[in-house]
Amino acid sequence: MQLKTFLLGAALLAPALAAQQTFTMGVTGTPVSTSAGSTASGVIGQSGNGGNSAAGAVPVWVVKVGSANNDLVFSPNSIMAKPGEMVQFQFYSKNHSVVSSSFDQPCVPLVQSAPNAFFSGFMPTNAEGQLTYTLPIKDTNPIWFYCSQARHCQDGMVGVINPPASGQTLQQYTDKAKQAANNVSPGQAGTPSVSGGQAGGGAAAANTTAPRSAGERARTGLGLLAVAAGVAVMF
Repeated sequence: MQLKTFLLGAALLAPALAAQQTFTMGVTGTPVSTSAGSTASGVIGQSGNGGNSAAGAVPVWVVKVGSANNDLVFSPNSIMAKPGEMVQFQFYSKNHSVVSSSFDQPCVPLVQSAPNAFFSGFMPTNAEGQLTYTLPIKDTNPIWFYCSQARHCQDGMVGVINPPASGQTLQQYTDKAKQAANNVSPGQAGTPSVSGGQAGGGAAAANTTAPRSAGERARTGLGLLAVAAGVAVMF
């Protein structure tokens, strides 16, 4: 009886969600986090490569933050995402963050008012990919990012969304990061505070929880609603 009632509710709400084109949990600009044990997500569906999503679905590019082996990496560290698509950062063990920066200052956060400025906050976890941070992409401008934990930025934990066709490269950005004197988080030592809910320009941010594995459909209410709305996870 409970399952029939839930499915009926999902069917009634699905058209409204689909009409929004993109699905973020909560109001845009306000980070929302579900319980750590939940498998609900606003960005689940069939995995695949960019451009191979089902008709009407919103492609979601998944970037792993760290790894099961505690490597200081973003994987992949460079992706091409179109406006209207999403990038979801899935956090692995230890305590990482994702912060936007300029190309010239890899380990220093963008000012809050800058286009594409965002900060996930620190995500301490022992789980694999359960804590996530999702960015809807709204333009094709390069988005350079890094982890602001300890010296992770200097140690190569950097990446880029929509790298330029020429001129500025990820390798150059990585080399600049190695030379950075400090690794700075927003709000630290007089720097501007940029919360996860105050993304600017090309990115609007929301915290969610992730599916347990690539392409797996969560069996909770929000997961089923996201499937009904048409969302695809991309790797």
